[in-house]
Amino acid sequence: MAHSEIDQVDDWEEIHGFFSPGEFRRFQDWVKNSIENGVLVEVNVESPYSGSSLFDERWFESKNGSCWRLVAPDPPFRGVFERVETEPGET
Repeated sequence: MAHSEIDQVDDWEEIHGFFSPGEFRRFQDWVKNSIENGVLVEVNVESPYSGSSLFDERWFESKNGSCWRLVAPDPPFRGVFERVETEPGET
């Protein structure tokens, strides 16, 4: 993905369920590339998904200050990438 495509933070869409392990791995590669390009910074998880610490979860802050969570699939749960309504540190 070109840097200009990654940089369009406001164009991101939430993902509520990855369809395969391969799709999730490709998305992880996109996240890694976004971090390397300075578009995302990993931050501490402030409030775990569904209140559970059992999920493999990472939070990221974008260049524009929006906060996103990535929760890995754990069948039958298919994972999620969604915007977090509260900024890191505000919970």
